[in-house]
This record gives sequence, C-alpha cells and structure tokens, in this order.
Amino acid sequence: MYLTRIGSRYYFRMRTPKDLLGIFPTPFIKHSLRTSQYKSAVSLARLELSKVERVFALLRSGLLNQEQREKLLSEFQGEEKKAVQTRSNSISQCPLSKVIALYCRDYETAGRWTAKTTFEMTSMFNFFLSVIGDRGIGTINRQDLLDYREKLLKTPSHINKRKEYRDKPLEEILKMDVKHTMSVTSINKYLTCLSSLFQWALRNQMITMNPAEGLALPKHNRAEEEREKYSEVDLKRLSEALEYDHKHPERFWIPLIGLHSGMRLTEICQLYLEDVKEVDGVLCFDVNDEKDKRVKNSASKRIVPVHPFLKSLGFIEYIDSLREEKRLRLFENLTLKRDGYGHDFGKWYGRFNREYITDNPKKVFHSFRHNVADSLKQQGIDDFVIAEILGHTHSSITMGRYGKRYQPQVLLSAIERLDYKLSLFVPDRKERREGEGTARPI
Repeated sequence: MYLTRIGSRYYFRMRTPKDLLGIFPTPFIKHSLRTSQYKSAVSLARLELSKVERVFALLRSGLLNQEQREKLLSEFQGEEKKAVQTRSNSISQCPLSKVIALYCRDYETAGRWTAKTTFEMTSMFNFFLSVIGDRGIGTINRQDLLDYREKLLKTPSHINKRKEYRDKPLEEILKMDVKHTMSVTSINKYLTCLSSLFQWALRNQMITMNPAEGLALPKHNRAEEEREKYSEVDLKRLSEALEYDHKHPERFWIPLIGLHSGMRLTEICQLYLEDVKEVDGVLCFDVNDEKDKRVKNSASKRIVPVHPFLKSLGFIEYIDSLREEKRLRLFENLTLKRDGYGHDFGKWYGRFNREYITDNPKKVFHSFRHNVADSLKQQGIDDFVIAEILGHTHSSITMGRYGKRYQPQVLLSAIERLDYKLSLFVPDRKERREGEGTARPI
C-alpha cells in the first residue's frame, strides 16, 4: 500500500501522520526503491516502512530533547534529499515529449479530460515542442519560458487554419507582418497548460521548481468586455434575417432560445425532447449531463423557464410535432462531434452572423448571454437569480452552500422581463410540415 510506480521504477510513498505535520519536514515521504521488480519493491518498502515508523515513534515518545529531535529530523531529511537528488539527476534528462506523454496518460486514465480537452492540450504541447525542442525536462528554465511567451505574443491567431502560414517554419512566420496575433486569453491558455505540466512534474519529483508558474499575462479588459452584447440594430437585423426552414428548424429556434434564455450554445443544441418539461407548472428547459450531454460545471445543471415569446412563435407546437413523429432530440440535424452537438451549428451561425448581423468580432453566439445578463441587471433583477438562470456559480458562500435553488416561478418572473421588441414571421404548424413558404407575422 506504500508503493507507487512511475515509468518502470517503484517508489516508497507515505503520507506524514497529521499529529506530526507540525514537526516533520515534509507532508509526504517519497523516494525511489531503485528497482523495477515488484517482489523486490515489496520487501524494500517493508524495510522503509519500519525505518519511518521508528522515526515517528521516537518523535511521539517525548523522550527526545530539542537537540536530539532536530538531529533525528536533519538526518532523516538528509536521506530524503539525497534520494530525491539522485533521482532528479537522472530524471531531469528525461525528454520533454516523454514527460508530456506520461502527464497526458495520467489525466486521461483518471477520466479528467474530455476528447476535446485532450485534443487541445496535445495541440498546445506540440506547439511548445516545436518551439523549445525535445530537451530534458530539467534543462528548461524560466528564461526559456519567457522567450516562449514572447514568441506567443507574435504568433498569428489560428495559425494552423490559415493557408498563408501552412508549411512555413515558425521562425519565418514570426518575421512576417502579422495583423491578427493570438489574444491574451489564448496566450494565457497556452501558458496555463505549461504550468500544469511542470507542476505535475514537480509533484512527481522530476524537477525541483516550476519555471512556468506566474507567467500568465494580465488582462486589461474586464471579463464582460471580452464579448459584447448585440445592439438593438443587431437584433433588428437578426429578426429580419431569421426565416423558418422546415429542413433546418434549428437555424430558427436556437438563436431565439439563446436570446430568451441565456443558455450556452452546446446546452441548447444537445437538448432531448424529455428535457423540455413542466416543473411545478412551469414549462422549462432542463439543462443536465445525462446520456451524451455535457455541462460546463455543476452550477450549469439547472432549469430555465421557456420564455412566453417562444411559445407565441409556436415552440410548443414544434415540440408536439416532434413527439408525434417519435423523435428523441429537439434538433436531430445536429450530430455529436468532438466539441459536442453544437460543432456544426456553431460554424453555420458564425457565417450567418457575419453576413447578416455584424462584422464585429466580439459579437458572437455567446453575446446572447450578455444580452440576457445585461437586460436583467438593468431591470434590477437580483444577481443570484441571474446567476441561476445563466448557470453561474454563486459568489456568496451563504447562497452557494446553504441556499436552495430558486423555484421555477421565480425564474419565470425574471425571464418574462426580457423583451427585445422583435418582429418575426413564422409558418403555422401545417405549413412547417409541408415546407410551404407562407408565414404569419408575430
């Protein structure tokens, strides 16, 4: 039970007892047993356990004076440092690519990463390797990472997607006149990824310090300024451009649901028919992570009342028609991909948004959430109610730990305050089925 294995080698690892944490030099005792044979490792671990328990017993006995205790601790700590140093000297030369592979395997097998996270982390690590080279993990210092950060500041955004940068070495690209470089948010994502890697290497005694700690760049803009809400003019253009297409109903309903609920794109795209249901007499969207659905965090699991405006457009009739046809999901044109059910729709909306609504890069589908949040805030709706609707974590300890979730009627009262004065045309139920072009104004 005190064995752990890293690579092919076994290590003795034991947590320091709570009553000795104040006087023992380390919270964990861990060093190499210098064997890859399990039976030998078991025998050596027993010897180590006997030695460690003897030290613990002496410290607890009360028979040692201050000088004797300090001598015992210094001798034991000296053994620990010697074992760590011996291991560090050899492991610091471990190629970066191997350390990355071990780190990724650790997180993947623990089920901490989704397929999307694995893809993103692998991409960022590959970029780092292309810049720094496959060197020993222990040879990478702070200056190396500061130089890497400087290169990130000059790196084009979406470098792997743009034709003008394909098949060109990075050094050549960095000398080009780049108009659109990576955002601070993206750069910090790359740096956080590295810090996590080096912190993992530090915990596993591959390095003695984390050279990537504290590299993140400061954000000059407030978080809410990273994305902008749609203006009244934008929403007017949206209402004029939206047309009901019986072959692609998602292109009509999803933007309107986003604007009248504040739900995230993926949360809407992955909805099943059973997720639209009455809760305490209020028709709601049930946002959950059942089946093949995903949520951002635990606070994202919530209910959001269906806005009356959606009902006036025939949303309930749309749901009923799907149930009659024995459908399972609200938008069966959308298929599950690496980024969830919203992958294809997100691409379509990006094109639609730029062609019909705005060319402002800060106005995207996520802007609907800002519209909802700002509209409710300006009308004096309680911050905790807004957080509940949007699926944000409560900042208050009292509300977050002890407060129960709001009743559907309370949330509906807030949702009903959203009124964008939209004018839309939507076909009636028969026309939607037959795909005729006639529409009635709402």
